[in-house]
Amino acid sequence: MQNSIRGFALWFCFLYGIFIVYGSFVPLNVNSLSFNEAVNQFWALQFLDFKIINRSDWFTNYLLFIPLSYALLFVLPATKNFASLMVKLAVILIFLMALSITIEFFQMFISVRVSSFKDVFAQFLGTLTGFTLFYFSRHTARSYFSLWMNGEANDKWLVYASGLVVVFTFYNLMPLDLSISPVEIYNKWHAGKINLLPFYKGPDPIIPYVFGIVSDFAIWFAIATLYLKSGKYTVQKILLICVLLSLIVEFLQLFVLSRYTDITDVITATIGGIFASKVSPFFDTSSTSLPSTTKLHSTYKIISVELILVLWCLILLFFALFPAELIQSKSEFLYKWRAFFAVPFETYWRGNPYSAITQLLRKVVLTIPLGMLITAVTFKYQVRKKYFIFPILFGCFYVLGLELLQLLLVNKVAVLSDVILNIGGLCLGYIMFKKHQNKGQYAVNNANQHTTTTFPVRLFLSILAVYVFLLAMINFDKTPYNVKELFDQFPPFVSAGLISIVLFFAMGFPKKWVEILVSKDRFDLVTLVFSPILHCVILFNLVYLTFPLESIHDILGFPVWHSWPTYLELGYRFIGFYLFISGAFFAVASWYVESNIIAVKTVKILFSLIYMFIFLPVSFIVIVIQAGTDNIVELLQNNGYSFKLLWISLYLVVLVFLSTSWLPKNRPAKTFYLGFLILLTIGTGPLGFFLVEAGLQELLIKYGQPFSALQFLLSPSREQLLQENQLFPLFCILHFCILVVIYCVIWSLDGQTGRRANTVMRVN
Repeated sequence: MQNSIRGFALWFCFLYGIFIVYGSFVPLNVNSLSFNEAVNQFWALQFLDFKIINRSDWFTNYLLFIPLSYALLFVLPATKNFASLMVKLAVILIFLMALSITIEFFQMFISVRVSSFKDVFAQFLGTLTGFTLFYFSRHTARSYFSLWMNGEANDKWLVYASGLVVVFTFYNLMPLDLSISPVEIYNKWHAGKINLLPFYKGPDPIIPYVFGIVSDFAIWFAIATLYLKSGKYTVQKILLICVLLSLIVEFLQLFVLSRYTDITDVITATIGGIFASKVSPFFDTSSTSLPSTTKLHSTYKIISVELILVLWCLILLFFALFPAELIQSKSEFLYKWRAFFAVPFETYWRGNPYSAITQLLRKVVLTIPLGMLITAVTFKYQVRKKYFIFPILFGCFYVLGLELLQLLLVNKVAVLSDVILNIGGLCLGYIMFKKHQNKGQYAVNNANQHTTTTFPVRLFLSILAVYVFLLAMINFDKTPYNVKELFDQFPPFVSAGLISIVLFFAMGFPKKWVEILVSKDRFDLVTLVFSPILHCVILFNLVYLTFPLESIHDILGFPVWHSWPTYLELGYRFIGFYLFISGAFFAVASWYVESNIIAVKTVKILFSLIYMFIFLPVSFIVIVIQAGTDNIVELLQNNGYSFKLLWISLYLVVLVFLSTSWLPKNRPAKTFYLGFLILLTIGTGPLGFFLVEAGLQELLIKYGQPFSALQFLLSPSREQLLQENQLFPLFCILHFCILVVIYCVIWSLDGQTGRRANTVMRVN
């Protein structure tokens, strides 16, 4: 149990940390500030200026580090020793403050972001609050996590109900413009934000007013239903819980200056609880709780999961289209279409925290039931594993279609970020249903169903994530022009999809192929040596069909074999160009084949030697000596004739090795080794910069101006060359993006990582 909660907390910290870092740099508009200038301006900031100007912004930073500090305490080993506990708290505090200061420093390079030590101080207080909450709630948190992971179905409904109450209460305190000043509370009442008359509409328009009442009713109906399904409380006690919780929420809203305190919300909470107690038996999927009367049983049969799925799809369609006012011009549509591919989550950053949280919760929460219902139908009809991808595609394309329809409507914001959040909600719905399906009506008897259905899910979600990343990269103004040229063969959204497939085959095939060789007892040296060549041949055909021919010539050079077809010459050059890259993926994949058999260990050692002493020289001959072009060779040290090229090869191996090391079955279980892997991963940013810089030319004179090879590779265009001191932060960002992409690819295809090879392997 302890390992389960630590693993869950580790994943939460990783994903939430990415959210914090990425959200701190949105909209990614990098300025031309030099590193030295950034250091000087950063040190010139006022360290002890803690005056709060914007309460909402201050409380947002305060809350930001509470979940992270809270979860990190679950990651580190539990201890009862006071000295060890203090060391544990000090380590987390130092780490989080270093992260906070680092974020504030790098915000100096973002044009529209403001660096301030007020944010660091707010996050420091948030970290201490996280420590305090952990001390008082650690046992309750472990208990609820245990119920969710290993408890009965009723226990899990209780966890969901409690979680929904916490989220709902927190949301009602947004945007956290808090005050306990009697004067400000009086001004709030005088402005009409405190209402003690039930269902008093005031000057508000009727439609938003009705929508607010219906929303409150739906939320309290959901809370009461979850408590009822848990079977822990009587109907009378659940009604009392709803009334008391609604009173507490409304009382707390007295101190939130921008929120309305309305007695109507207490009444809707009561009505929602009563309604839930009357209708919940119709939707109870457990046979023991169904009414015994024939009439009610037949009514339940009519309210099937298919009907609920259709109704929920219609509800989502209504939310997406209402009030359905069409745009009037083509130019407006084209403007919204370009905005659809904006930097992910930029639209949330541009709004205030309250509206951002509102949209985020709405996009995720509304699709959780859709994910549960789609999964319920899938398991009800016991869809075979090879067809499981179709319900996944239905859910993803349905939410994508809803978002695209909003391109045609006035006052609707359609962005790809919303689709990402919707798909996240679908995934949560799938996970929640899987937590119940073994005990529910649609349980599948096949014990392997869980593992067999996860592969297409992982593969599809990973391809989708890479696809979204590529779309964002196309629209990012700092993306190098030679990278953007790769998307010119087809429309951008088509090219991004094709390039995603190319990347998955380029980086995922070696790992999957080694797994197949192990399972088929074909992990021998001859097969392993010829596998990278096969990989390069197939990959070249994909590249030839996907990328513009001009971009292929930029990489491989213009054909010069007049007596041979261009296709064959480019294929030969590509094999030489990619052989050392493919070999690195195969070498790392073979290292993780666990076996005590000497023949297997011999194969791994011999293949690594072949990679170093055959693959690398062959690539050198093809790239530098035979088919070298200015576009490649001129970027290398001494035009390619230097042993410093090995630094680039080493960097490639480090990238693949680290990405593979983070796979679940390869990741170290002990905290010490896990911490070492984290530090190693962080350290590869500066290390990679040193290795690549050492392997590339320091000075080029081209297009009438001097620049380094890294400037040429990373700059947005020839006219907008980056400064030397801007290369390091941009390289580190690119480095970790590549790490994440490689991990997504390998993880999505990982089926037998860490599998022990028990069969006898042949070494030819």
